[in-house]
Amino acid sequence: MINRRFEEAAAIMPKIKNREIRANADAYYYIETNRLAEAKEVVPQIKNPDARHLYSAMIALIENDWAAFEEMKSKIRHKGVKYALDADAAYKKGDYEQARSFGDLAISHSAGLQRYIFIKGLEHQKNNPHRQSYF
Repeated sequence: MINRRFEEAAAIMPKIKNREIRANADAYYYIETNRLAEAKEVVPQIKNPDARHLYSAMIALIENDWAAFEEMKSKIRHKGVKYALDADAAYKKGDYEQARSFGDLAISHSAGLQRYIFIKGLEHQKNNPHRQSYF
């Protein structure tokens, strides 16, 4: 999914046995493929509060529910993830300079896999003619 090969990911996902990992993978997959009803069903199954609030905030952002977006974002502890959400929100509002600034902060406040995901997401979005979010 990091490389945006969703068909390949969909074929592999049924093999995931761990419920928490599967719920996270499903939520991300459904959001990225714009299947929000299914994402809304999966998100409550996620035990990690930061992940649950992140996916809820992403759904709210897509639906232009700014109050829910801000509420969910305020519950997230990870600064890098909050900055990433701010970058996506600024991009959605058309403030591309602010989106870039928040995106840089998201990357600089993240490490490991999270940092890699932000960098790869940005690389893919830069080349996307139908881009709708920063990451």
